[in-house]
Amino acid sequence: MLHKKTTWLCYFRGGNTNPEFTKALENTASLLSDHEAFISRFIEQGGEVELVLNSATDSTFISGDKLLELRLHPWFLSRLAENDIHLRLQVWVADSGDK
Repeated sequence: MLHKKTTWLCYFRGGNTNPEFTKALENTASLLSDHEAFISRFIEQGGEVELVLNSATDSTFISGDKLLELRLHPWFLSRLAENDIHLRLQVWVADSGDK
């Protein structure tokens, strides 16, 4: 049976700061580069690759109306586009446990 979709779940970062998120994206780009041949073959055979980035933020870090601002480097976006990889970003408010 030929699979049509692949999903990889990994832990890439800890913390809530911009440098930690930047490092996580660098690690993601490195992972994509390391597996470029597999990804290309998978897509050539009719498969779909989706990269899902999940992030949880502690509600104590939320101020104002903006929950997330994301600025992705064109190089990162081009790596996704070159490999026909879909990007999904999900940001969750972490349960502080103080309720």
